[in-house]
Amino acid sequence: MARSIDLNADIGEGFDDKAILPFISSCNIACGGHTGDRETVAATIKLALAEDVAIGAHPSYPDKEGFGRRSLDIEPKTLRISLIEQLELIKSVAETLGAAVGHIKPHGALYNDAVDSSEKANALLVASSEVFPGAIVTGAPFGVLKEQAETLGHPYRAEGFADRQYLDDGRLMPRSERGAVIANHDRQAAQAISLAEGRGATGPSGNAVPLFVDTLCLHSDTEGAAEGAQIIYEALTGRGITIKVPQL
Repeated sequence: MARSIDLNADIGEGFDDKAILPFISSCNIACGGHTGDRETVAATIKLALAEDVAIGAHPSYPDKEGFGRRSLDIEPKTLRISLIEQLELIKSVAETLGAAVGHIKPHGALYNDAVDSSEKANALLVASSEVFPGAIVTGAPFGVLKEQAETLGHPYRAEGFADRQYLDDGRLMPRSERGAVIANHDRQAAQAISLAEGRGATGPSGNAVPLFVDTLCLHSDTEGAAEGAQIIYEALTGRGITIKVPQL
């Protein structure tokens, strides 16, 4: 039986979402933390509905100035309140448009911090459960967020990235380092195939990095993302890999 994989993109961030959506099966919509407001959320949901793409929320640290890519020293209660506000925003808009929000994926620094911080992971899971009970949380294929979700019986989807370089320990190379973002479409496609087929990624040393994922992400702000989405889609389907949202 041919393997399937979910292909997702972080959208609603001011880039060419319309060109990306035909090639993905799920999306993560910015909902006010790092960028976005009711108007952009509504417009993005409408685009996703038109392409029958599964809709998810993409909350972050409350950090529009840093586009959510800075780690913040923030009280867990303050973070939880902010996350709830962001999720309530997309929930309200989605209900108005008759759309379902089925998953939550943290953005940027919060995504990375939740790998190690029990307080950040807990704030995310509590906020998610309060606003979207039963919704899937998407995150790294290892770490505290995954462990806490599994302990609580919270649905979890492990994610890999087509356009990010991995370190040898399986973590993402910091964006501050040269080569952290993979812009070459052939390299993106090769990494996507390797992750989808269960072979993981390749670290800077050239050694294999074992990563087992249910979904693959392409960032909409990566250079040439629309073209990259099509190339990745065609590379995966050309290997007999079906692009669809996994059933947990």
